[in-house]
Amino acid sequence: MFYKTSIKTQNQNRPNDTLSLFYCVLLVAAFYSLIVGCDSEESTRDDFLTGTGGQTVTQLTGGTQPQTGAGIPAGGQGGASVQDASPTSDGAGPQATSDASTTVETRDAAKPQTEAGGQADSQTQTLDGGVDVAPVGDSAPGDSAVGDSAIDTGPVDYGARGPYEVVVEKNVGEAFRNNVSDDTAMCQAFMAMMNSDDPAIVEELTTYPPDMDRQLYTLFRPAELQAGKKYPAITWGNGTCSHPLLFVELLEHLASHGFIIIATNWRWVASGVEMLRGIDFILSENENQSSALFGKIDTKMLGACGHSQGSMATVVVGADERIVATVPIQGANAASVAALNGPTFLIAGELDDIVNPAGVEAAFGAARVPAVFGLSMGNDHLMPGLDPSPILEGVTGWFKIHLENDQKARDLFYGDACKLCSDPKWQIQRKNM
Repeated sequence: MFYKTSIKTQNQNRPNDTLSLFYCVLLVAAFYSLIVGCDSEESTRDDFLTGTGGQTVTQLTGGTQPQTGAGIPAGGQGGASVQDASPTSDGAGPQATSDASTTVETRDAAKPQTEAGGQADSQTQTLDGGVDVAPVGDSAPGDSAVGDSAIDTGPVDYGARGPYEVVVEKNVGEAFRNNVSDDTAMCQAFMAMMNSDDPAIVEELTTYPPDMDRQLYTLFRPAELQAGKKYPAITWGNGTCSHPLLFVELLEHLASHGFIIIATNWRWVASGVEMLRGIDFILSENENQSSALFGKIDTKMLGACGHSQGSMATVVVGADERIVATVPIQGANAASVAALNGPTFLIAGELDDIVNPAGVEAAFGAARVPAVFGLSMGNDHLMPGLDPSPILEGVTGWFKIHLENDQKARDLFYGDACKLCSDPKWQIQRKNM
């Protein structure tokens, strides 16, 4: 596909390629505002990222060289109810059937790959729940090959890939299937407004991976789960016309640091319903004796994170008493932030012309919980899908503090010598801390 095959060229020749995409985003922003009747002071909901992800599910070997995610923008600011503008159907509701088996391949993350599903030779063994994973050393299924000493000893670089290998499982959560329908026509309407003459861009913005089910979820988790250890879980929300594989670098990065990520495959998540059902699914798996996640979830340490429209959903979901901490990335409103249940790290992009950083900063001002506003310097709205490296340390560190009580990570945000406060890549504001 256009984006995946041209990412290196695009980075080298960004003034031409990225600019044309960016003007498309602005046109869609205007179109979307007409649909929903947005009050920009009340909401910064917008549409972001669409395209196709890798066609296979992969297990990545932990390493220091992260994989590059993919994404291109397709949207703008929305109004008080983006869900009202999204397609609905009389499709199947929740089902009680079990998830299908998922085959997982292994590869070394340090080796270059052109697609998320690069082939690699591996042996596999089936764990409870029908998930195939490659054996690691002499570890038994369900036990981690990475001990606590390997994770906790010495200084930690939260911006570097963590010690865990990562499994990505597409189309999980059959019993929590969401009643949503094909939204291709909606994205095609966006493209009609963009009037693009580049067929590759049109394809990226109007297609959806054929092997992904919009009604289900994608799971990112450590490949080997340590015996006796419970893992915090995070529910993820996509931007409009996007899907989890477009944020693969960010989500795999979090999983490599020991988080279990449940990401809805749906592309219109502003209501937060699908994100909360993702939490319901994870908690049910924790009680399911046939699941690889049986007894592995720290049910008291649940978080929420998302980008753009998914960021708006994150602050909505954050009012749920089960959600301990949130990281909304480029999207928030004051009313939802004021209702948050726990600490929040609100991220904005200095060069973001889709979600005004001033709007996110204003929402930060309404926080009644410990809150940080982080302006990511030199970055626009595309950053979390194109190259999330500027925010990996902060996002990971925030969840490490509040979902794992990681005292080393506190130095990033807390105290007079807070690391991010003096980092030129950030402008930081703090309150209630």
